[in-house]
Amino acid sequence: MNIQSTWGAKTIDRAVDSPSTIRVGASDMEMDGFIDDTFGEYRQRSVVRREPGGSLSFKAPECGPRYLGFVIFDSVYNEEVEVTIDGVKQGTAVVDGNIQRERLFTLTEPYDFRGEEQVRLLTPTDGDDEYDPTLHGPVREMTPYYSQWEKGGESYRIECAAFFAELPPENDLPSDFMHIHAEPVFDETDNDVDDASTVSARVTWVTTWDARCRVECWVEGTNEIRVFEETGSEANHRVVLSDLVPDTSYCYRITAIHRDGIPVETTVQTFETSRPLAALGKSASERLTLTVRNQADLALHASPVRSGVPFPEGALGSSRTMRLLDSSGNEVMLQTRTLGRWPDGTVKWALVDFRAGVDASSEAEYTLEYGSAVSRRMFETPLRVSEDADGVTVETGRLQIRCDRSKFGPFLEISRGGEKYIDCADVVVTGADGQKYHSTSARVETLEVEERGPVHCIVRVEGGHVSEDGASLLRSVFRVHAYAGAGYVRVDHTFENDNSERDFADIASMYLRIGADSGSSETRETVQTHDDRSVVNGQVGDERLRGYGRAGDVEVDLTDFWQQYPKSLRTSADGIQIGLCPSIDASDYRADEEEEYKLYFYLRDGLYRFREGMSKTHTIYMGEEIEDGVAPMTAQASVEWNCASGAFGEITPGTNGRFPDYEKRMEKVFGEYLEDRDTDRDYGMLNYGDYFAGNRTWGNTEYDTGYVAFLQWARTGDLKYFEEACRASIHHRDVDTCHVSLDPGRIGGVYRHSIGHVGEYYSYEDRAAPAVSLDDEAFKKRSQTGGVPWGTFTISHTWIDGFLLHYFLTGDSRSFQTAVEVADRYAGEHTRNYDFTNCRNNGWHLILTMETYRATGDPFYLNASRIIIERTLDRQTEDGAWKRMLAFGHCMCEHPPRHMGNAGFMVGILLVGMKFYHQTTGDERVAESITRGAKWLIDVLWKGNGFQYTTCPNSGLKSEDMGQMITGLCYAWRISGDERIRDVLAPATKLLFDDLDRSGRLLSAQGRVSPNILYELARLDA
Repeated sequence: MNIQSTWGAKTIDRAVDSPSTIRVGASDMEMDGFIDDTFGEYRQRSVVRREPGGSLSFKAPECGPRYLGFVIFDSVYNEEVEVTIDGVKQGTAVVDGNIQRERLFTLTEPYDFRGEEQVRLLTPTDGDDEYDPTLHGPVREMTPYYSQWEKGGESYRIECAAFFAELPPENDLPSDFMHIHAEPVFDETDNDVDDASTVSARVTWVTTWDARCRVECWVEGTNEIRVFEETGSEANHRVVLSDLVPDTSYCYRITAIHRDGIPVETTVQTFETSRPLAALGKSASERLTLTVRNQADLALHASPVRSGVPFPEGALGSSRTMRLLDSSGNEVMLQTRTLGRWPDGTVKWALVDFRAGVDASSEAEYTLEYGSAVSRRMFETPLRVSEDADGVTVETGRLQIRCDRSKFGPFLEISRGGEKYIDCADVVVTGADGQKYHSTSARVETLEVEERGPVHCIVRVEGGHVSEDGASLLRSVFRVHAYAGAGYVRVDHTFENDNSERDFADIASMYLRIGADSGSSETRETVQTHDDRSVVNGQVGDERLRGYGRAGDVEVDLTDFWQQYPKSLRTSADGIQIGLCPSIDASDYRADEEEEYKLYFYLRDGLYRFREGMSKTHTIYMGEEIEDGVAPMTAQASVEWNCASGAFGEITPGTNGRFPDYEKRMEKVFGEYLEDRDTDRDYGMLNYGDYFAGNRTWGNTEYDTGYVAFLQWARTGDLKYFEEACRASIHHRDVDTCHVSLDPGRIGGVYRHSIGHVGEYYSYEDRAAPAVSLDDEAFKKRSQTGGVPWGTFTISHTWIDGFLLHYFLTGDSRSFQTAVEVADRYAGEHTRNYDFTNCRNNGWHLILTMETYRATGDPFYLNASRIIIERTLDRQTEDGAWKRMLAFGHCMCEHPPRHMGNAGFMVGILLVGMKFYHQTTGDERVAESITRGAKWLIDVLWKGNGFQYTTCPNSGLKSEDMGQMITGLCYAWRISGDERIRDVLAPATKLLFDDLDRSGRLLSAQGRVSPNILYELARLDA
């Protein structure tokens, strides 16, 4: 073959940028069926084919005998490029790696160029095959402003041609198995007694090519082989070996088909299925004060307390060795679970459940004793859980709750004193055509006791809603919370749109009907139609109503009733009907265009419209003695303990007086942020918990508002931050995340800020046309229209830190499941043939996968980070900056071509992700890369009075996005000791803190990194 191939960004760049090489940019060639891409974020200026048979032509320079080559991006498509000189075919490059990498093809024989020869790169007249993501994985993201990648990627992207004095090195792609690890997987021993007769093991590994592997496993010393085969091709692999014998030595090997089509296999490896030894904490008997605050105007008696408590690494071996004392020194009945562990196996997060009585607007202190020498009293508890073939029964001492498999709902019935108290609860969904779908017509799909103990148990029940003709519409997940000695239950109801045949499902209403004998013929109905409009028994008012009602001696209370309008509550002789999505009148939500886009996008024509995979959770208390409120309280450790534990990362207390100006400023802007919710009316069922970003678009908690508020609560102890963190995390988890889809590639996708949170409620006629330059009329029209109408998933706007902290601090398992769901999407499919465009993409990708690894200890997520790191190191340019084309908004020039370089905040995001990786692995290559990136930020963008926004000279100074850069610089200084970096930190930080802003996006962007910056500044002065 007279044409060879060279892989590797650095190898290619060395050859092309050599002083002896003559380079001809593709943008300078004569184009036929190609366009000059002046809009994307590719690593070089390049051209892209737009028509089959397209070609590039140029005149050769007078350079004598040279090897002619060209650089192309090997995309997910099979491509061919014919090379001709003066019409004579010299060779054909078969571009079939399909791994989304730059690739150099070079003729292997030199040609004597005398000048003016016509060189042509010709593509076939066939169009691209239809893109199939199962073959090569997802197409790399290009830029949020450029829609081509959504349509199936890029084909025939050519960077340049080159005339080489010497033939560049030829190389092949590696086909290696790497980072192979196997370990048994056990349930958390602190939480459950493991008496299973079989165990499972998890095998994780990386392949340097897209491979579908199989794991062969057998008991050591035998020849009975079991095979576990993957269902699709991956680069990051995880296989669970099930039904293994405990305390047994196993052998295994991994096999696959090499990229060249030949079978390959690993050497034989071994693992044991023995349970690892329990971690031993250093603490024998220590004490920690927990404060429980009651912010209500009424005293709370025996109210639930459920809180996650952080512990430093090495301190506590087991949450079983804990007990709780009240202010009089009396032991209190306590239930604990271990939610997270440190790498050494000690407890990182322990969940405590107990019941507390606290006077109105007051607080009570409890003492948590912990350590290897601590044991707690086994209290006699009235809380009992029993399971049989037909269902689950829970007894609280006052109530008996029966959940049955034959009829779906949160429970079949609740009895009190041996008599029926609350009859079967039924979710009734009315479709757009008027057909009714009942949960009680469906069988239970899942019935599981998620948690049990002496204080609190949770039963999860899942199923659908079925019509008389057997059709289904939406599904429900109930988590029923029961408490020892309580006369009420808490029901968390989540509905999900699992109707994936269409993008949206329309319903007319959804009610939860609860059977109860009211003993009265009186009917009372309250409806919250808007945040400022309510109707009580037909009388219209402007009150903001509480979701409390009573039928006889059965009470119900729907949390955040008015904030999550539309809502209704009806009590009558038949019982109680809760309007989760009450019937609405089309005229109620007719408004001017801007208000409709913002508030009523899902309330149109008298129907509710929910996008595929969207969900919503409501919390309802039902039973007795709830009129005065029973909202669970939070047990708080001191802020000094929170910060010193390390469980929140590297942060410093906000109460020590070290940074008073920052603390006052943050308190002020956060208060203004909360005020803006009311002023801007940021309410409604699908909106509450998010902030409106302007331009018709909701923010989707960009930069993770929930995470930011949790950090600020940990630093200050102020419950307003905790409450806002929960609101934001639950909204983002439910509404902004796709949980269900027939397309598995959509599950775990988090929507970027969009109109209606998830997009597609409205569309622009021209939105499918990719804009390729600022002169493109379609792009101009789109820019002037405003807002983001389409709904897209992008790693550049995906965060799970808030989900994880919500789980660790409240025990809400749905938040943890969502975090893992999102992480699995990006650690699996989205590491196949991995590449990135700007540093925000691989930066947030690293942060996400490393945070999940820290939370779970699963090597699958660390391996995902390894894949990202290898490509990141390969792509770092000589200047340290990961140079690329600047996109619109980063290059401020009116006309193309755009500048090359980077945006400082994006490099900063990447440095933070690399910091997390380096702290875990100690990889010195990464440390050196971080330092180079930091020096580039200072050498190129720091101007003494601020950072230039990007390398475009017209971009100007911009302090609001400096936080990520400063965080990266802080760590670079820590690992390098470079005084030039240190000298920038104080002035840059002052600029950042002076510009703290109340808007949701900027508050979140600044707030997620500021606590760590304060920590680093404290170290500087130490």
